[in-house]
Amino acid sequence: MVDHYAVVYDGNENEISIYKGACPGISVEAEAIMGNKVITKVNGVKLLINNSDLNCVAFEDLVKKLKNKCSASIKTNTSNMPSVGGGIPEADITIQGNHIAMIEQILTQDYGFPVRFILVNDKTNKKKKKK
Repeated sequence: MVDHYAVVYDGNENEISIYKGACPGISVEAEAIMGNKVITKVNGVKLLINNSDLNCVAFEDLVKKLKNKCSASIKTNTSNMPSVGGGIPEADITIQGNHIAMIEQILTQDYGFPVRFILVNDKTNKKKKKK
């Protein structure tokens, strides 16, 4: 038996897409760049990409919410080309600052994305100086 998962758009059971394979997670990673500057990268949001067949505009909605809630500069990267093996195109978001908690909250509360599929990696831990 082949693994598969379903994506229900806007809680509407009539607007559903079924995909092969295990459900991919959304990766949220904060990393320090140029000393004390931090950026947060969100990868794997391809489930929230526009789906013209289903009138889904969840990706743009997510970007607007993040920009509003985080009050930060946001850069998006979407590909119109399907990922390897077909399927939905890739997309990622880069946000200025460390906003891991806010992103987790928005994905779980506003979009109903299960916490177990949100992979968090905080690379901003400061190393203490030895005396």
